[in-house]
Formats: sequence, structure tokens, C-alpha cells
Amino acid sequence: MRTSTKLWATALLFSFSAFSLSAKDLYVASAENGGAAENDGLTPETPVAYLSQLNSVIEAGDVIHVNGMIMMSQDPNQKPDRTSGYVHQQAGAKGHQGFVIMGGAWQNITMIGEGLQSGFDSEHKGRLFRLNGGGNLTFKNLTFQNGRDLINDGGNGFWIGGNLVATFEDCKFMFNTVAHANPDSPTDYADSNGRGGAIHKNEIGDVNLYNCTFTGNENREGNAINWCGGKLVAVGCSFMGNTTKINGTGGAIKFWCLVAGKPIQATIEHCLFMGNSSGNGGAIAINETADRDDAGNDITIKDCSFIANSATMCGGLLINNIAPKNTSKVKVLNSTFAYNQAINDGAAINLRAASKNSEFMMVNCTVVDNITQGNGGHGAGLLITNDATNPKTNCTKRIYNCLFQGNYAVDGGKMTTSDLTLRDAMAEGEFEAYNTYFGRLTNNPILDGAAINCTVNYMPGSTKDMDWDIHNASGLSDDASIYAPKRYIVPFIDENAPGLTFGNAEYLTQFGITTDQMGNPRKITGNSCAVGSLEMTEAEMDADSKPWNPTLTSIANTTEDKDQIEIYVRNGEIVVGTGNNDANIQLYNMNGSILKATTGSMEITGINSGFYIVKAVLNNQISVKKIWIK
Repeated sequence: MRTSTKLWATALLFSFSAFSLSAKDLYVASAENGGAAENDGLTPETPVAYLSQLNSVIEAGDVIHVNGMIMMSQDPNQKPDRTSGYVHQQAGAKGHQGFVIMGGAWQNITMIGEGLQSGFDSEHKGRLFRLNGGGNLTFKNLTFQNGRDLINDGGNGFWIGGNLVATFEDCKFMFNTVAHANPDSPTDYADSNGRGGAIHKNEIGDVNLYNCTFTGNENREGNAINWCGGKLVAVGCSFMGNTTKINGTGGAIKFWCLVAGKPIQATIEHCLFMGNSSGNGGAIAINETADRDDAGNDITIKDCSFIANSATMCGGLLINNIAPKNTSKVKVLNSTFAYNQAINDGAAINLRAASKNSEFMMVNCTVVDNITQGNGGHGAGLLITNDATNPKTNCTKRIYNCLFQGNYAVDGGKMTTSDLTLRDAMAEGEFEAYNTYFGRLTNNPILDGAAINCTVNYMPGSTKDMDWDIHNASGLSDDASIYAPKRYIVPFIDENAPGLTFGNAEYLTQFGITTDQMGNPRKITGNSCAVGSLEMTEAEMDADSKPWNPTLTSIANTTEDKDQIEIYVRNGEIVVGTGNNDANIQLYNMNGSILKATTGSMEITGINSGFYIVKAVLNNQISVKKIWIK
């Protein structure tokens, strides 16, 4: 029991300052960390083994500390009906529906993982959690892995419904996958309706994700998240390697409104989408297929990177709104799309269909080196097509201060540059671009009067005629293949790059953009500014060791016990490992200036909301992490 006591010592000290006097601390642990059925869960020395064993003592607002991996399928107190506080094992079902939380004594609960490997594992024998009802639920520093929907209900990891607010901070969602009836026929799903690998969100309510990672999750609709309504906030999250084996939709996230009058609101900020895949929309798919009578979806993507995602149709961001009365307003700001691939059309971004009064805007984005592989592919950078029922003319499209360059499509067996493709004739006012580079237009789009202060068609049609030094009008780095896979952003060659002054600063002000994607203050000279997502040059980036990856932790001189030097934000403090040490902690802003230094733990009260870099040194070991402070 001594190990558990040491691990939870810091958590005990902070409990009274972080929560009301009525809240108490409860403890659950794996067997190897002291969890046992005969314990009461009231002290670090007496943790229970399963969440259901807390039902006799838990009250609304309590804090549950989790030590080690809790095996959900092994909980001995399963119920045949949905009862809050128990794993639901439906009679005759192949697997359980997960641990049910539906208000009552379990309302406003906070769960906190202690250590690097704490959380919940379902061993692919059922879902992990089913959340419903109201109130607030908070999960911190937890791993959710190996969940599986075996009852055709949606959500391998979480099914979330009801008018509640669920918040996840510093959590990992890993390998929440579906079963295949025939492993040799991966298009054959066994028991899932195919919605949401890690999370299926139903209808209403809010979910907040801060500094979370989604890795190796799988489902037919939304490998990581299937979102059907309510408000999503995702900040500082990584979606990596979430792939589906069938012709699904949404390699990382799928949005589609489920209920009329209950639209989707989503803010996705400073997130990384890398190596995800699906049939349609390798990273994100906004795919409205049902008539919801002007639901009014509003989705903003800001400061994000889409790297090496792939799909049959559209490797990066797909907008396919074929629902006649469901409008979508989509804004993409300060973001990078590089090395995304599509077998057919639209490697980076594909605006396929839109209902009346929809809007699509891109501001200060960099779209480079994306490729459509299939013969006759189009629009490797941005493809705008037409749907007979919901033509693209229904959607107002505006491009400001962007850079589309070096995107390629296969045409007639040959590689050709294809940065912008407009498949059909445009109505007046339908499409307008301002202060933007389009290396090459394909399919003969007519931009007379629609491309204001733009530079177009400066790249050759065939890649064999490519001489980057001659044709690179913007001055973007010709080493995108080096920077994009490792740094997730692409700089300019040097300070003389024309693109650094080609933009119009009016649009920065209009859309509230004050920094580039790296967090550097935007430079404005007169009314000029840089185009694209990043203002840095190659030399500046080479000299800058700060990671962009929002959840990246790089450890030098690694020891066997990484828990000791892992950085956490807990109860208003930055701590290293358990916090019971003399770690040297330094806090930097995104410009590299040191803000604070201390030993042991660091209070963050009074620090403005935003991203920061933390460097910690303990026993000659170094840990660096980017954190989000609310």
C-alpha cells in the first residue's frame, strides 16, 4: 500500500482547494496498485477495484482518483438494465454497454488518473462508458482503450447523450475498434452500427476536449468521433492513425446533424490530424444527408495541421451537404494542409455540395504538396464540384490570404499541378478569392472579376517541367517534404519571400487573427501581411526547437520510469510525475520568452488562457511539453 500512498499524496493536498467542501475524494485502483473488493475506497490506502464498488459512498460532486488500468469487463457488479453506477450487461448481448452514468449520485463527478498509465480498458468485450442525463462530468489524465460496441448502439469508447457537459483534459483514446465478422473481408462489420470509434455524440449537450490524443480508433462513421449534435470544443488535440477498413466517412471526425433545430457548433483549434484514413474525408467529413430544416451548423477550424491523411474521396476536409434544408457555415483559419492523398478527387479540401445559404471561408491557410492518385483526378488543393440537388451555387465561397501551391493530380497517366479546380460554371458572386496564390488552375475555371489581387497560373502544368526556383512566385519553402512530416507546418525560404507581404491585413482584423499558426504575432506593415498559415522562414524554424505538435512530449536521456518526468497540469498547478519531488520547472510563452521558474510545483493562477511550453528537469532527465491553460 505504500506505493499507492506516495502516488496519491499530491492529489490529497489539492482536493479541498479545487472543489466544494461537500465533495470528497474516492479511490479506485487496479489489483497491482492495491484495489480490492473489501476496501471502502475512502482513502489512498483502501482503494476499491471497480467503479461500481463506490456506489455505497459516492455523492454528486465527488472526485475519483484512478490508479492503474481498470478492466471494465471484469466488474462483478453488472446489471441487466441501464442503471447509473453499474456496467450494463444486456441479456443475450454479445458484449456490455459500458459503465452507465445518468446523473443522481454520479452527477458532477470528476475522475483523475494518477500516473502515466491510469484509465479504463474494456479488452474489446464492450463499450467503456455510456453517459446520459445532465450536469457536468470531468475526466483528467486518463487513458480509454480497447472499447468495442457489440450491441449495435454506436460509440466503441463512449456513447454520450443527454443535456450534459463532458470535459476531457489530457486524456488518451486508444484502439477503440469494431469487430469484423470475417477478418479476410474487412468490409463486413460484425456487430456495430458503425458510429464513433472513440466517441459517439448524440443530439444535444456539450463535449470539451483539451490536450487529448486519439490513436488507432476505428469505426465506419467517424473513426475517432461521430458527432450528431450539440457543441464540440477541441483544443490542442492530436488525431493520429485513426483508420477504417471499409468505405466509411470521416477518418478522424464525422459531423452530421441528427435532430432538426439542434444544430452542430464546433470549434477545433490547434489540433493535429495526421495519418487518418477513410473512404470519404480522410481527416474530417461534414456530411449532411438528412433533411433537418435549416439546422444551422457552425464549424470553425483554426490553427490546425492536416498532414498525410488519405481517402478514396478527399484526403483532408470533405464538405458534402446534400440535405436540402440544413445549412453549414464552415471557416478554416490559419491552418496547413500538406501531403494528404485521395484516390479520386480533392486530396486536401473538397467542397462537394451545399444547401442554400451555406458559407465556406478560408483565411491565411497553406495548402501544399497534396496529391490525387487516380487517373483523371482533380483539385488536389481545393476542389469545388456540383451536386444536381444541392448545387455549389447555394454556398458562398471566400478565400483570403491563402497559398495553394505544388498540389498534384494524375491526369492521363501523368502528374500535373492542380491547385484549384472549379468543376462547373460559377454564378456571379459565388466564388471570390483575395490576395491568394493559386499555382495552377485546372478545368479552365473562369476567375475574371473573382480573383482580386491574386497571383495565378505561375506553376507549369507538368511536373517534368517543374523548376521550383523559377516558378515559385510565393517564396514558400521547397523543402515541404522535410518540414511538414516533422514540424507539421511549412515556412518560407527566407525574409525576401514575396508571400510575406502579399496578404491584406484587413482580413486578419476581420477574422480576429493575431498570430500565425506557430503562435508568433502577425506582422503588419501598412496594410500588408503574410499569406498562408506561418510567417517563419527556414532559418527561423531551423533555429526554433519548440514543438508545434499540441500534445507532443519529447524526453531526452530517457529513463525506464517515464512517470517520474511526465508533466501534468493538476488543480491549478504544473507538476512533474507525482509532484512529490524537487523538479526544476520553467514556463515559456509561444515566443520563447521565459515567464516563470520554480522548483517542485508551479502555480498557474493568474496566467492568461492559452498555449505555453513547459520544460522540466529532474535527476538529469529533461521533459518538454506544450500545455493549454484555461
